Amino acid sequence: LNLVTTKLIPDPSTQLPSIPPRPIKQSTNMKLLAAALSLITASSAVAKDDDAFRPVRIRYEDVISSSTDTNTLASMMDALSDVGMVSITGFPSSFQEDRNRFQTSLGACMGRSEAARVHTFDDGTKRTTLASHTVPGPGGIQKIAHGDSYAATAEEPCASFDEAAKPFRARVDLVTRAFAARVADAITEQSPGGSLLATEDGYTFDTFHDVIDNGEHLEHFHEYERESTDVPLKAGDAQEETVEWHTDQGLLLAFTPGARVGKDGKVDQGSDDGFLIRLADGTAKVVQFDANDELVIMLGDGVDQIVNPTLKETVKEGGQQRRLRAVPHELTVAASDTSSRVWYGRMVLPPAQAVHPSHGKTFGHLRNLLIENMEDEDSEVHALGCSGTSHARQLEEAQCEPGSEYCWHRCMYHADHGVSVESCAAEGLDVRCINPRYQLYDNSHGDWQPQHSH
Repeated sequence: LNLVTTKLIPDPSTQLPSIPPRPIKQSTNMKLLAAALSLITASSAVAKDDDAFRPVRIRYEDVISSSTDTNTLASMMDALSDVGMVSITGFPSSFQEDRNRFQTSLGACMGRSEAARVHTFDDGTKRTTLASHTVPGPGGIQKIAHGDSYAATAEEPCASFDEAAKPFRARVDLVTRAFAARVADAITEQSPGGSLLATEDGYTFDTFHDVIDNGEHLEHFHEYERESTDVPLKAGDAQEETVEWHTDQGLLLAFTPGARVGKDGKVDQGSDDGFLIRLADGTAKVVQFDANDELVIMLGDGVDQIVNPTLKETVKEGGQQRRLRAVPHELTVAASDTSSRVWYGRMVLPPAQAVHPSHGKTFGHLRNLLIENMEDEDSEVHALGCSGTSHARQLEEAQCEPGSEYCWHRCMYHADHGVSVESCAAEGLDVRCINPRYQLYDNSHGDWQPQHSH
């Protein structure tokens, strides 16, 4: 999955508690199509500040409860308005155990899984990724396909990873949707009525919870490795950032703070390298996480596109207008020869069939346009799907390696599906991602694979 940014100009195997059901409208023409794209983001410049920032913490029980007291909701919404970030803490111990197990087994699994993808940043940091996604509806959490040659035996490193990742992802899924329900409850008084989004055939997504619940959740397990260098920095030099300043274009990102995993298998949950955020006054702060910050939720540019335009002009005590705030942030990975940085994140994108409120095109269509125009940085397409004067641009290579095709959320090898560029060309055809009905890949869930096509 490919990381894209928008440039600002200027600038449980366990039993899980259930979320109280919310009424959902029915539509005979409704189709819930999930979007498949990489993490999309929006970048901006900012001055750095050395003081640490500690996020507001909300208890796990308060997030999943439908009867959270008003003071707790107010505290959460103040944090989302002032900063755009909250930390959820106090998870059941099984969540912490599953997190530690996937963190210690991720590196070995990546060495065996055919699903692993590697990207090297300009600062020399190597990031290896296992990606998956969760689509709307029962059974929506998709497995990570490690490849036909992978044998899922108890001795295989990915077996331990998968065993821990399954309940871990289920818990994150639960909390993400519950968080969206709490936000929806809190902003009801600001909403003048109507819907946040609608499909072309009239199905509506009325609340923040509806949009999150029907969006696609893109999931990434990352391992960052940056070797030490003997070349010292000159006086006044700053270490080059790994991921430059950006704001996630999705609605929100739920992530576990980065942990340092040593070659001896020991995990340091209190280390997240140089993760900085930009505050509303323009200053930048290093975010200080510790072991109590178990899941962090950070808002993205999607709230400016979808939520904020629908809110009434309410003012908080002190005169500040209450709006949800997207968080600009950057990451600098520290060099180390003895440990790597391990991280998990879940990006929530709007429903693919929902129509963008400003551009009149579905979000799925806009994502396809961005993919098709990645290499043309001057294309007007890069301004679509972003708030304000933001422009989408690519931070890393979008192509799959030779002999493979990007198809249904990942790069698929041609040989695995009995096709090749040469055999297709001999018939005057191309290798395309299609389904059994010869329809071209449209970001939806289905039986997609590389095949001969016009």
